[in-house]
Amino acid sequence: MADVPEIDALVKTMEARHGIKQSETIPAGFTYLGQFIDHDITFDPTSFGTRARQPRNTVNRRTPRLDLDSLYGGGPALQPYLYEKHNLRRLLLDPGPPLDLPRNDEDVALLGDRRNDENAIISQLHLLFAQFHNRIADDLGSFEKARKRVLRHYHWIVLHEYLPTVLGDAWTGPRKHFEPKGGPFIPAEFSGAAFRFGHSMVRPSYGIRALPLDPDQPGEDALPLFPGLEGFQKLDAIRRIDWERFFELAERGPQHASKIDTRLPGPLFALPFDDEPALARRTLLRGKKLGLPSGQTLAHALRKPALTDEDLRLEEVAEPMRETLTRSTPLWYWILCEAEKAGGEHLGPLGALIVGEVLTGLIETDETSFVQRDPGWTPGILGGTPGEFSMASLVRYAQGGEPF
Repeated sequence: MADVPEIDALVKTMEARHGIKQSETIPAGFTYLGQFIDHDITFDPTSFGTRARQPRNTVNRRTPRLDLDSLYGGGPALQPYLYEKHNLRRLLLDPGPPLDLPRNDEDVALLGDRRNDENAIISQLHLLFAQFHNRIADDLGSFEKARKRVLRHYHWIVLHEYLPTVLGDAWTGPRKHFEPKGGPFIPAEFSGAAFRFGHSMVRPSYGIRALPLDPDQPGEDALPLFPGLEGFQKLDAIRRIDWERFFELAERGPQHASKIDTRLPGPLFALPFDDEPALARRTLLRGKKLGLPSGQTLAHALRKPALTDEDLRLEEVAEPMRETLTRSTPLWYWILCEAEKAGGEHLGPLGALIVGEVLTGLIETDETSFVQRDPGWTPGILGGTPGEFSMASLVRYAQGGEPF
C-alpha cells in the first residue's frame, strides 16, 4: 500500500506534467456544478493528517441526500438569517451592485456551507441557485412549494445533463452495486476518490465575459483561478460572470473544462491554504487516512478492466516507490488514469460506475424525489419545451428571462 513517500513521489510527478489538455465536449461550468453537488452531499472537516480510521467512523456534516441543504441550511424556521426578514420564503441576497451573496461586516458569506464561497465561480453558482429559488418562490408564494420544485429540477439536471456529460457511455445504468439499506450514506470510495475527478477539470484561468469570438480563448477578460477568482470576499463588478462562458447559452458555445486526466493546473499545487497547499497531496493523504482500496483491488472486485504499467504513467517515479505504486495504485490516481486512457472526455469504467451508481442511487432511493413520488414527472414550462431542462434553462430563468 502506498505510504507518504510514495504519495510525495506521485505528487511530484503529477506536478511536473506541464500543459493542460482542453476538453472538446465538457463546458467549463460542469467543473463547478460538480463541486456544488459535492458540497451538497459530503463534508468531512477532520484534518487529513490525522491517523487512519475506518470509513464508518467518518462523520459527514452534510445530509447524504441531494437536498440542497448547502443552499437552504435548516430552512427559514431554524436558520432565519439565510432568508429575507419580512419574506421568509425568499433566500437573502445582497442587492449590490453587483448582486452578491449576503455577507457580514467582514465579508464572510452567510451560507448553509461556507465552502460555496471558496472561489468566485462556485459562489456565483450558489447565487444562481438562490436566484432560481427566489423567482419560483415569488411565482408560487410558498417556500416549501418552491423548494420542492427547485429540487425536482436540480435532480433532473443531475440525472439528465450532468451525469451524461461526465460519464459518457462508460456507465448508463442500471445500478447493480450501490443499494443503500437502512438509510442513505456516501461510500468512502466516492467521497475520498472517485468524485474528486473534478480537480483535473479545473482550468488555470477563466474568461468570464461574453467577449471573445473563440470561447476557448481567454481574451482580455481572463482571470487566473488564484488570486483573480479567489473566494471569501465580496463580489465586485470585475469578477462578475457571464454564464454563457460556462454553459450552453449562446450559439458559439462556452469555454471548455480541462480534460479528465492526470494533469492538474499549476494553481492547484499552490492553494492559499496553510495546512497543505497541494490539492493532489491533500487528496491522496485523505485517501490513505480513509484506508481506501487500491485501484487494482477495486477494479478486480467490480470486474472492471485493469490498467497496464504504461497506462499508469509512473515511469518517472524512482524505485522502489514506482514498484509499490504500480502494484497498489491510489484509487483517485487510478480513476484519473483510466479516464485519460479513455480520451479524457469522460470517466473510465471504474470511476463512471462509482459516480453513476452513487448519484443515481441517492436520488432513486430518496422517498421525497420525483423518481419515487412522481416517476412520470418531467420539467414543464421552466425549460421552455416540456421534458427538457438544463443548466442553460436554469440560468435563463433564474436571471429573469423567459423559458426557452
